[in-house]
Amino acid sequence: MVATSDTSYPAALRRADRNRGTHDGEQGIPALAEVRRRQAELAGTGETVTVGYQLVLLAELHEKLDELHAEFLTMGRAAAIELDRCDERLERAREDVVRCEQRVEAARRPLTDEELLPRNREEQRWSDAMLRHRREVARSRRITRAREELDRARDQVDRRRAERVAAVRQHQAAASGPGTRARGAVELYQRRTAEYLAALARAHPHGRTLYPLLTLPPVELPTWVLETSSSSPDTGSSS
Repeated sequence: MVATSDTSYPAALRRADRNRGTHDGEQGIPALAEVRRRQAELAGTGETVTVGYQLVLLAELHEKLDELHAEFLTMGRAAAIELDRCDERLERAREDVVRCEQRVEAARRPLTDEELLPRNREEQRWSDAMLRHRREVARSRRITRAREELDRARDQVDRRRAERVAAVRQHQAAASGPGTRARGAVELYQRRTAEYLAALARAHPHGRTLYPLLTLPPVELPTWVLETSSSSPDTGSSS
């Protein structure tokens, strides 16, 4: 149960935990009778005996996990707001595409008899063929402009979709931070507890008997930490 050397477990903290274990052991803390009583109480429950300084470390761990959970939830709310904005911009871009498609369709409609009528005195002198040619040229230009607007609108949809994907990935990466730190906090707690118990067992009058009784209690990772590890980016609204 001796903690391994690692920069995530600072030397000063390791010495403090070791000294606390030595001090408690020399004071006969916890009493062997108390540990056995607790063991009898927990018999059949699957729980391990946790006493004294172990409880202090466990309380510190849960406090840290609560802080990280609050940070995780705050990030989640911020991400939801940002993605809602992305969805709104993407929807507006898609609506622009629909309008542009309608303008293209309208521009491509054949000329009507009314459109082929002269509009001023000069046009009244033109032949029907010349008038139709001029109208067809104008129609072709309208179609070209409408198609160009449609291309720009479609490009905007692509940009808005890419923005949303980037936002999801950015928030996914940010949200993994609290989960990573939570895993580190659990690992640090286990190392600190192991260091403490090893020093306690060496200094306690009943150390050899206590050592197997004060096992390193398992700590389950919170559900939200597991979710940050298993979830994949939701890039939705990509159609």
